Amino acid sequence: MELIKKYYRNVIVLLLGVLLLSIGGALFLTANIGSDSLMVFNQGISVVLKTKVGLAIMISNIIALFIIFFINKKTLGLGSLAIIFLLGPTIQIIKDANIFKTPNTLILQILIVLIGIVIGGLGLALYMYADLGLSPFEGIIVTISNETKVRFGIIKIIFDAIYFTTGALLGGVFGIGSIMTVFLYGPTIDMFMKLLKKTNIIKKRP
Repeated sequence: MELIKKYYRNVIVLLLGVLLLSIGGALFLTANIGSDSLMVFNQGISVVLKTKVGLAIMISNIIALFIIFFINKKTLGLGSLAIIFLLGPTIQIIKDANIFKTPNTLILQILIVLIGIVIGGLGLALYMYADLGLSPFEGIIVTISNETKVRFGIIKIIFDAIYFTTGALLGGVFGIGSIMTVFLYGPTIDMFMKLLKKTNIIKKRP
C-alpha cells in the first residue's frame, strides 16, 4: 500500500498501459491473421489445454514467474503481478464482449493488426515507463542478456522465434499479422518510449 501511495501516478500509468495492451491483444485475436510471438504461443497453449486464451496467458505467465523468481526476482514488482493477473482476463473480457468483429477482407484484417500494433505498442511503452517491474517473460530475457552479455534485442529475437514456432505447432494462429508485429511492434514501442521519457508524469524508483 505504501508503494501505491508513493507512486500512485506510476500505478495509474501501469494500469492504463495494461488496458491498452489488452485492447491491442484483443485486436490481434480479432484480425485472425497472426499475432505477436507470445500471443501465438498462448493461443497454442489454449488449444492444447482446451481453454480460453485469457486463462492460457495467465497460466504461462505464472510458470514464467516461478522461473524468474528463482533466477532474478529483482525484476519483479507490481507491474509483474498486473501482467500476470490482469492482462489475460482483460483480453478475454474484451474478446468475449464482441466489440470488435473479424472482417471478411484481408485489407481490413491487416488494418486491425496495424491498429492493434499502435494501441498495444503504446500500452507496452506505458507499462514499461511506469517502472514498477517487468513481466516474467521480459524478466527472463533481461536476465539472460545480462548474464551472457548478449544484447537484449538478439535474445528477444531468439525467444520470439521459439514462441512463434512452438505456438504455431501447438495450434496458434501464425500469419502475415505475426510478420507485421516482428517488424513494426518494436519500433512503435521505441517511438512511444521516447515520447514518454520527455514527460514528467511519474517518479522514478531509486
